[in-house]
Amino acid sequence: MLHAPRTFSEMENRVLTSYPGIGFDEILSGQVQKDFEKACGDQMTGRDFFVQLSTGIRYLLGERQMGDVYIGGDGRYLEMVTDADISEKRLSTNILVTERVASEHPDIKTSVFLAPTNSVVAEKMLPSGAYIYDDRAVIKKISDGVPDAMILYEPRDFLPDEYFSTDHHWNTLGAERGAGMYLTAVNRQKAETDLEMKTAQAPFFGTLYSKAPLAMCHGEAFSYPVPKVMPTVLVDGKEGALYEEEYLAKKDKYAAYFGGNFGRVDIVNEDAKNEDTLLVVKDSFANSAVPYLYGSYKRIIMVDLRYFNASFLQLLEEEGPAELLFFYELSDYFEDENFSKLLK
Repeated sequence: MLHAPRTFSEMENRVLTSYPGIGFDEILSGQVQKDFEKACGDQMTGRDFFVQLSTGIRYLLGERQMGDVYIGGDGRYLEMVTDADISEKRLSTNILVTERVASEHPDIKTSVFLAPTNSVVAEKMLPSGAYIYDDRAVIKKISDGVPDAMILYEPRDFLPDEYFSTDHHWNTLGAERGAGMYLTAVNRQKAETDLEMKTAQAPFFGTLYSKAPLAMCHGEAFSYPVPKVMPTVLVDGKEGALYEEEYLAKKDKYAAYFGGNFGRVDIVNEDAKNEDTLLVVKDSFANSAVPYLYGSYKRIIMVDLRYFNASFLQLLEEEGPAELLFFYELSDYFEDENFSKLLK
């Protein structure tokens, strides 16, 4: 009664349950009662304050695990990924598909870049008793299963400061490091792209913060590289942009890269010194690395299998990329359920 119903919580970064419509059948089944109870919680006046209060009390009582998030040293938010989160069947499937794509297209230089999970990078900052998955064992299994593809993974070369402290993504320092590692590995010269670093005015609160918001957390700076000459960008066939600046004023600032994740994104560099195309099968980690990659290619095509529904094999045939890069954060690679799309 005190405010209009909210559809989305910026702080929790999730859709809120709205009050349900009332029907006779729904009342008899109990669905209305269940939905109404959820809506009362989500639409409660002062919800953001009480969520922060609850998290703060638990933190003061010594809790350092909030759901699937660890709060580590210096208040850093770390993603909780354990061996129980690894589906051996899905991991094996993704390895087999990756190897098959690589072996059936020997003319395309295929690479696999698996960025480390932030809790692996900041392992020394984990709270006492915290448990994370054995990333070395997963990497070995992938390396054994994809012998023809170049495996790039140097988690101990990354630093905690190259990742956001409230989000699971790396920041622009980590993205630049990752892009540089890839270009070095494929013996490609890093292009001298004129980039200007900019910083969003409002502080950044990432997705991990949304799961356990602490009032004492003041956020962090969100910096991003802007080229003087912007590339041409197509998002699912429509005109797009390297940055959708409207997101810089919102909580989910990482979505400023291309406006989020899409099935297919084309980036064309008219000033490139070669005619090469890089095809990237990726998760959101690749989005922030592209500004450091696009200057080295005439064209970069990014495919996100969660939203890509066209024929991948036809895409390979039509575009004829010089390089194919699987660019994932490691836990996203073994959790992705869409690798079968690569065979169609």
